[in-house]
This record gives sequence, structure tokens and C-alpha cells, in this order.
Amino acid sequence: MSATFTRSQFETACKAYIRVHNASGQTSATAFRPDGWTWSDHNSTIARPGFMHRSALLPLNPVRSLEIGSEEDVSGVSSPIDESVVAANTPILIASEQHVVYSPTFQVPTFYFTMYNSSGAPLTLDQILISPLFHPHSLANAEATSFALTEPGSSFPLLSQGDHPVLGTPSWYLHPCHTAEAVVELMAESPRGDESEERTLVRWMETWFMVLGQVVNLRYRS
Repeated sequence: MSATFTRSQFETACKAYIRVHNASGQTSATAFRPDGWTWSDHNSTIARPGFMHRSALLPLNPVRSLEIGSEEDVSGVSSPIDESVVAANTPILIASEQHVVYSPTFQVPTFYFTMYNSSGAPLTLDQILISPLFHPHSLANAEATSFALTEPGSSFPLLSQGDHPVLGTPSWYLHPCHTAEAVVELMAESPRGDESEERTLVRWMETWFMVLGQVVNLRYRS
């Protein structure tokens, strides 16, 4: 199969992946083939493409909870963490909406997400990076601004903030520029010449999630 998707292939692949991996009705124990996804058709009078969607709750340990939930004074400096409070503080949950959206530019899936604290306020990039959504040290060499994360020498930000391409709402997304090469290289290691086109599309999505799972912790879901 091609290294990229048409929009029709993307929809077929997503729906087939959902059907296969949600079939048991049980939460998957692996981050490389995450389940809990549904297909969302945009509710609008204007025809717009659909996308995969799921909700996730990510637990934070007490120290991280206080860092993310702490108040900042007018100078922008967070109040010091009171260690005496940590012992009595129970972990809080961060709410995350996660979408897999088709990129017409790169013709591959793209991971979009939002994250909110227990008060409903969106997390800053610094707060997102210390949350359980990203694997520790997976982004250690990247340079952060308030709206993007870029690896040294890269032409594109690794993580950026922008409008959701279907919903038009502010979201974070991982740039898909090298997705096709990574997926095709992995799929070439185990060619399956006798499988159906749909099964190949599902395997493409499974491989894409495996690539994504090297950076993003996909074990958590609602």
C-alpha cells in the first residue's frame, strides 16, 4: 500500500480499527493499540470530514497536582509548593479530549488533543509536558515556547497549538511531517502480501499508534 492515505482510506481505516479494537468491550492493556475510540461525524449543515475521538482521564501524583493546580501571582511566579500539603493531597485527574484527524497536506493521521485541570482551565504547555500524557524524557531535547515545542534542527515544531481542522476549536497537535516514513519503514519489516486491503489499512493504523506511543502515553482512557 501507499505511504499515505486518501481521505476515503483514512475513514475506512479508522472505522475498521475501531471495530477491531473495541470488539471485546474491555480496556486494552497496551498503549500501542489503544481502544475506546469512536468515529465522530461533524454535526454541521456544511459537510465536513469525520475523525476518531475518545476521552481520557490522566492521574497526577500529589506534587504534580499541586504544580498544575497552583495559583500564580501577578508577576507570573507560582507560589511555592507546601510539602506538608502533599502528604494529605490525593491525586487529581486531568481531563483530555483526544482526536485522530486526517491531514490533507501530509495525507496521514494527526493526533490532536486538549487538556484541562479539575477547574476546567486549559493547561499551559509547561503543565502539559509534566503531565502523564507524554513519556518522561521523550521530549527532553526539545525547546519550548508558550505555544510550541521544537526539536533542535527541525524545520517544523514537534508540538504546536492551532485550530482543530474540523471543529475549529483551539487544540494541541503533534506535527505529522515524518509520519509516513516511520510507518512504512516499520510495516516493511513484516510484509503481508496475502491480506485484504481493509486489514492492511488497520495494520497501518496499528503501526501509526505504535509510532505515536513512543512519545504519547495512550494507556489512559475514560
